[in-house]
Amino acid sequence: EKPWFVTLVTSGTHHPFNTVPGDFPAISGEREMERAIRYADAAVGELVERLRQKGVLEKTLLIITSDESLGLPHTEDGQLRWMAGNWSFLLVSGPGILPGNVPELAMHADLALSLTDLLGLNDETLSFGGRSIFRNYQEGRDIAFANTYHRAVTGVRADGTAWRCKEYFDRCVRWQPGANSLFAPGASPEMPAPVNEAAWLESIAAYSRGRY
Repeated sequence: EKPWFVTLVTSGTHHPFNTVPGDFPAISGEREMERAIRYADAAVGELVERLRQKGVLEKTLLIITSDESLGLPHTEDGQLRWMAGNWSFLLVSGPGILPGNVPELAMHADLALSLTDLLGLNDETLSFGGRSIFRNYQEGRDIAFANTYHRAVTGVRADGTAWRCKEYFDRCVRWQPGANSLFAPGASPEMPAPVNEAAWLESIAAYSRGRY
């Protein structure tokens, strides 16, 4: 009868993809990764359906996201493969939320401010980083992200220009994504970029280390 909050964190769709229950039906010729993804889809569906059956779905805020993606590993477009493998989806459903699409990139750092907006708790004095997905912003922003498996850090400027450097902020390259989307083919070829041009990536990393 009281408000509640729960976080469900799963590694079921991460290598080695071996957390699927043995009684979950297999499909002939299906790879372990494919079976794990299919099971995750079924599990999320079951969660939503049980909330509906209990009569609480219509008053529950549901957020589904992930920290990365399997991306498009077989595409020959290097920039598209890189971007698609480092971003995923953010789905939000709840009371009073109308169907819509947020065209800008959203990060995990955006969730706290987004939630306070939904709950009506934001009094403009909160020091949360990020942006709310429920607001409209007139200007773009610089975004940086890292991939520890590839030992690389990437940044996208507000004007759309993208940089990627190795983890020690050397061997930097830059490119211009296509006009329609960061996740669409047609980006310009990668060009070597001086380290000082990507110095803002290192400054963001230093800020993150100090803040958290």
